[in-house]
Amino acid sequence: MQADREGKRRRIMRHGDRHDGTGGTRARGAAILVGTDRKLRQRRSPVWVPWWIAREQVPLAISLALAWLGVVLWWVLHGGCSGRTIDFDQASPLRAEFRVDVNAADWPEFAQLPGVGETLARRIVEYRASHGPFQSLQELRRVSGIGVKTLDRIMPFLVIDPPSRLPPSKQEVKIEQGALRTDLFHGANR
Repeated sequence: MQADREGKRRRIMRHGDRHDGTGGTRARGAAILVGTDRKLRQRRSPVWVPWWIAREQVPLAISLALAWLGVVLWWVLHGGCSGRTIDFDQASPLRAEFRVDVNAADWPEFAQLPGVGETLARRIVEYRASHGPFQSLQELRRVSGIGVKTLDRIMPFLVIDPPSRLPPSKQEVKIEQGALRTDLFHGANR
């Protein structure tokens, strides 16, 4: 039976060599049969090169083994089989809050509020520019187009920072007369 298999392999190889376009002589001469009775015979040609040689495979195998060991170690340290790696039930829900500082926001920020469009947002900014910073949220009712219902709807999204946190260009400067006279007096003596 073994001899029958070897004969079949030889016939297949000869048959393939004849139809490779070289007339069969070149391919048969280049074919080298390697192996003994139980090893697989293979055809070698000058262009056949192994991808990885043994001395390259060993460091690669060691690197992959260490990487796999690292993954297993991380898994064990973070709960492993106990099921503690992912804990959905105990994660607190996050809530995004949208707050608009009425004394620092520009019209695009106001336009994001419910019931406030571009026109009303521009009116709020114009009112603030002409009358100064808002001292309370109720002052927004003085803006044309903001009524009780609109103010109630946007109130949860509004905040007023104290004027001291505003940039200097938006702060109101109030100088007492006594302090002004003192500064002038000291400036004149210098």
